[in-house]
Amino acid sequence: YVSYQATHGSGGAVPLEAPQKNIEKFPYIGEEPRTIFAGMVDAMDQSIGEVFKTLSESSMLDNTIVIFSSDNGGTPFGDYSSRSFNWPLRGTKSSVWEGSTRVPAFVWSPLLAKRRRVFHHPMHFTDWFTTLYKLAGGDVESLGDVDGLDMWHALSTGASSPRTEMLYNINSLDAESSVAAIRSPRYKLVLDKTARNNARYPTAGGRRPYNDVDQLLAQSTAAAVLRDMYKIDRLRFPRGWRHRATLNCGHRTRENFSPNDGVFLFDIVKDPCELNNLADSLPEVVSTLSKRIDAYRAVAVPMRNKGIVPASFPEHHNGTWAPWVKAS
Repeated sequence: YVSYQATHGSGGAVPLEAPQKNIEKFPYIGEEPRTIFAGMVDAMDQSIGEVFKTLSESSMLDNTIVIFSSDNGGTPFGDYSSRSFNWPLRGTKSSVWEGSTRVPAFVWSPLLAKRRRVFHHPMHFTDWFTTLYKLAGGDVESLGDVDGLDMWHALSTGASSPRTEMLYNINSLDAESSVAAIRSPRYKLVLDKTARNNARYPTAGGRRPYNDVDQLLAQSTAAAVLRDMYKIDRLRFPRGWRHRATLNCGHRTRENFSPNDGVFLFDIVKDPCELNNLADSLPEVVSTLSKRIDAYRAVAVPMRNKGIVPASFPEHHNGTWAPWVKAS
């Protein structure tokens, strides 16, 4: 497990930082913080390539599953901003909108039964644990009543996801700040009186002036490893794969979003950008999903709101995040 913290945020007063050689690759962006962020992502990409290369040199790649996944959407503004945008999705980190919760991910492995495709079915972050536990030889039934589902058959073969419901969050510290969200396969219900962090922010800065992304992929460290692994001179990319992986907000989708509504229902398959609130027109769906939230709330562990404790900060522990409270 490798967790790259640099791209996570700016750390408040600490500015974004990246090697100058990486930053210089992105002059067309034009905005300094976002250009630095691009350099950070580029450095991370190089590091992932080195991990890939090391797995190959250690003869481990044939029996490896590589998973790349973000933990949440970006924070374009604020004290801890990384200038990472979630356009065209609605919302930012620390919310229940798709911009916070729908994140990029990919799986690479020789163990995949059906390769080179885009997986469009719902999956929750908790599913990784159960899926990897099963792949490592564990008995999922022995885990008891856990939230995650074994997704490997769906991921490997392209079959439908076993997940038919997904709880985003229940936050009920008080009536005014209460927020909850849940998704069935098709519909997503958001209950939030304040509709916090609901804006859609267009990405700042310029775009790459030339279409050479496939060429850049072919020049990467990982590509060199794969050419050697498959004994080929050139990697070929499936026609139209980038289009299939691109989110479509539905340009004809009616937009009637109002932050004051408090109850929001979206056809999240047709309307992933949460533009058209269907709550008034589909009250029976709102009622059904509200009851599911109530069912989760009835068995949820009571919340305990603890503030930030400076004694836990890495600067007090040799620059690392680690357990810091001594057992009494």
